[in-house]
Amino acid sequence: MLLSAENISKAFGSFLAVRGADLAVAEGEIIGLIGPNGAGKSTFFNCLAGDTMPTTGRVLFDGVDLTRASAETHARAGIGRTFQVPATFEDMTVLDNVMVGAFLRQIPTPLGLGTVTLADGSAVTGFLCESHATASAQDITALGSWRAYLKTLPV
Repeated sequence: MLLSAENISKAFGSFLAVRGADLAVAEGEIIGLIGPNGAGKSTFFNCLAGDTMPTTGRVLFDGVDLTRASAETHARAGIGRTFQVPATFEDMTVLDNVMVGAFLRQIPTPLGLGTVTLADGSAVTGFLCESHATASAQDITALGSWRAYLKTLPV
């Protein structure tokens, strides 16, 4: 398994937000997690990403136990997460906002380019060079995904 979570629980005082959750994700596999508001989905993802330490259980990524590691260590290992409403820097271009995620991986910032070629050979064009002020809400939402992707690229 590329990512596995075993018996993850997270308590905030006497409130148990996540109770005994398990997850196994193989390389190349896509998993969806659904549930009502307040079910503990975000808290579970926070435990997987290292933003919150689980009260019990283990998080393993590619065989390495990251349960008590920092969020930065999780990101360097290749675990990135996005948020529904990304925090952005309004005085920066969309590309500059995306490149914030690349700094963790020490990728040089190609400021002002219309097409950016990433380390894996894929090309990014268009909205990335727009001013943040003129970017659509959909483009701004995509920022989180690009940031997470850039954090996972090899150094």
